[in-house]
Amino acid sequence: MSFVVSVHGVVHEITRALPRRQRELCSFKSASKETIDDTCLLAPPYDGIAVIGQADEKNALSLLHLTDEVKQCRVPVERESSNRDRALRGVSAVTALSTSTAPLAFISAGYDHVLHIWTLDPSFSLPPKPHALDVRHTSLVQSLLVIPDTVPKLLSAGADCCVNVWDLSAERKLGSTKTSNSVYQLHRTERPECVAHRDSQFELHDYRAFIGKPAQRFGFTSTQVQGRFHRGDVNSLSGVSTFVSGGRDGRVRLWDLRNTGRCKQEIECFPGQRIVHATFDGDNVVVISDDNRLMFFNTTFG
Repeated sequence: MSFVVSVHGVVHEITRALPRRQRELCSFKSASKETIDDTCLLAPPYDGIAVIGQADEKNALSLLHLTDEVKQCRVPVERESSNRDRALRGVSAVTALSTSTAPLAFISAGYDHVLHIWTLDPSFSLPPKPHALDVRHTSLVQSLLVIPDTVPKLLSAGADCCVNVWDLSAERKLGSTKTSNSVYQLHRTERPECVAHRDSQFELHDYRAFIGKPAQRFGFTSTQVQGRFHRGDVNSLSGVSTFVSGGRDGRVRLWDLRNTGRCKQEIECFPGQRIVHATFDGDNVVVISDDNRLMFFNTTFG
């Protein structure tokens, strides 16, 4: 099974086996006010635990045990912030530290621009331990990406139009690049590159040697700003990296990252309805609209 968390404050379980089934696992009392900024699953074998980050000061960071019906509630994680402005005490981005040596760890980024590595106790009887990273951003951090390279690396991107690369072992900066506008999402590809996901505009960068210019730039024409909650995904299972993204027009678009000169596929899923998330499940794509409707299609057969 796989899990989906919407930015409207609802957690759904979606079965992978046919026929598809959907079940609501968690719904916040006031979804309009308690929206989710970001979420991730911990690395296997603990991928039944979701980390949820929110702008809300009181529930900025929490854990959700998805596979344990007894614990199927949010467990708050205390996150201290030295910022006096309460609006800057929330959590804007989270990602699992997906390494074999740290399956019970994750990274969070706050509205106060501070990043922490959190380590969980295997018995879950003790609260997670935070460790602040010396990662500098001058504005909201909107995306985090861990790359399990020879040396684990962390990429962080924010509203300050800056993408930083960090050596997690040595806790030192390896490089950075500036983009022409705010970076909303980061995605890893099969090659040593990443996709910087911006407003209807996507850039392919080699994170090993940021030179300030993208290797490729592609996208589609839109009269409306997409926003940071339009999430895409990269599929590299077949050795060919394919990028998928939805838009405000209800369409999903796929690109072969070897040839981004033209869109590989364009599929109308929810006419006139904004698509907030498009993600791969093998050769299948799961598409989620902003009113929590779901659609599945196979990229091989359409």
